[in-house]
Amino acid sequence: VIVAIKEDALEKINNTVTEAGLSTLEVDVAPMALYNAFRFAYGTTNEPILIIDIGAKTSNLLYVEGKRFFTRSVTIGGASISAAIAKEYDIPFPQAEQHKISHGLVALGSGHTETMDEAVAALAMVIRNALSRLPAEISRTTNFYRSQHGGNMPKKVLLAGGGAKLPYTLEFIQEKLGIPVEFFNPLKEITIGKGVDVESISLEAHTMGELVGLGLRGIG
Repeated sequence: VIVAIKEDALEKINNTVTEAGLSTLEVDVAPMALYNAFRFAYGTTNEPILIIDIGAKTSNLLYVEGKRFFTRSVTIGGASISAAIAKEYDIPFPQAEQHKISHGLVALGSGHTETMDEAVAALAMVIRNALSRLPAEISRTTNFYRSQHGGNMPKKVLLAGGGAKLPYTLEFIQEKLGIPVEFFNPLKEITIGKGVDVESISLEAHTMGELVGLGLRGIG
């Protein structure tokens, strides 16, 4: 894999790390780290699997079949949803982001919002409409993967990333793609240290794929 990054972009990342009182030890590509975490946690499987990693500005799609994989990034993420909320309610982006975190959820079909508070239901529909671009990009990418790379249709989806924390995101993706979806668990084969709240970290496990994969560099 040949990877390139603009120097100013890398400097910006490093500066953010430094400002947090930390130092950069190693830089890796998110999809590769995610792949390493998957291989360590789930082993080698011939079942076609799609990992959807929903980030802030982009979502990484990782198709895995046996020891082969294909990846693509799409410019849809948590920020896209916040931007849609900001536009709909004519409020600043930071306020929209907080509104999403505090009250946001994804509306589902079949009258899902009928029993909700009117304001919550309206917000849920804004979020659904903003997120609807993601399944469309996934379908487009899947068709490309199958026609140009000889891949197979995914039989299961593993959902990862901080953007997947929004309530009903998993159910929404499953509704749109029509295949089983579950949260990615990169900690399946990881021993949790004493003093760590296992229940709490289990709820956040799907957000730790790249972190685990970076620590396991070379296993894939």
